[in-house]
Amino acid sequence: MGFIDFAVRRWQITLVAFALLFAIGLSAFLGIPRSVDPHFPSPFIIIVATVPGAEPSDMETTIAKPIEDVLQGLDGIVRVQSRSTDSTAVITAEFSWSGDPEKNYDEVVREVNAIRGTLPSALQRLDFQKSRTTEAAVIQFALVSETASYRRLEKLAKDLRERINRVPGVRNTRAWGIPTPEISVGIDSGRLAQLGLPVTAVADALRQGSTDLPPGAVHSGDQRLNVQAGGAFRSVDEVADVPVRARDGTVLRVKDVAKVGWGYEEQPHYARYNGKRAVWVTMTQKDGLNVLDIRDAAIVAAEEYRRLLPPDVKLEVAFDQSFDIARKLQQLGRDFA
Repeated sequence: MGFIDFAVRRWQITLVAFALLFAIGLSAFLGIPRSVDPHFPSPFIIIVATVPGAEPSDMETTIAKPIEDVLQGLDGIVRVQSRSTDSTAVITAEFSWSGDPEKNYDEVVREVNAIRGTLPSALQRLDFQKSRTTEAAVIQFALVSETASYRRLEKLAKDLRERINRVPGVRNTRAWGIPTPEISVGIDSGRLAQLGLPVTAVADALRQGSTDLPPGAVHSGDQRLNVQAGGAFRSVDEVADVPVRARDGTVLRVKDVAKVGWGYEEQPHYARYNGKRAVWVTMTQKDGLNVLDIRDAAIVAAEEYRRLLPPDVKLEVAFDQSFDIARKLQQLGRDFA
């Protein structure tokens, strides 16, 4: 009873104490980070290597394995994993959670770049990525069209990304669902059979024909052969004119035994929005910033771009993380009150 009696008799002190507690609580509420995912350093580093036209087995033996060997010798390394597909190898290095992520990243970049000269000369890209808890998309836009070509949608997605990237607080943007363009060579298997030529004869001719040919594939029914070639080809017609030597010594052209044209790589997945063909554009935020402010500025930029789109392309907001954040803050505010 002594405490209650003191609080009643010294009501001025009690009032000040409650006012201080209210101010502390309000300050804590207003200072809550506006983000669904917490910001903390991650010990994972991802390396992406690209060699156009290379087979998965080649990517594993000539790219992934040498990089793995280097990473295994670093201090604090816990695990190294890799995944090799057509033209691409992804190597993930996991360090100890007690280590310094920035120091680990610098060591990985330094050691891998030190062996770059021993990797295949066809290596086109070698990217290093830090794993962040803020890599989840804040907003996901959808460019929707059933008639626009992927080339048009890719250009529109690039323009939208440039606008969103200028918004303060945006870390980066990415486009999804756009197949990679490639030169497609559709083999006439019947014609090859008449000439007694295997499908590999066409693939070999293309590989030897030049050194700058955009990577692509040779198709014969269900069979697909990756082709890494190139040189000074300036058009699809020049690819079609590559000579193929028959067994009897006759010189044919690729166009005599195949249909050549621009196409797209086989898509492992398709992007859809409400059942319609679409291309996604996602946006991530920088650490420690208010996602609600970033979202509002990004929506303004998207609305400005929407007015510039052609009639057959629609811009939709497919996902907005800020809605969930606002709902949770409202619920917390009601509980606080």
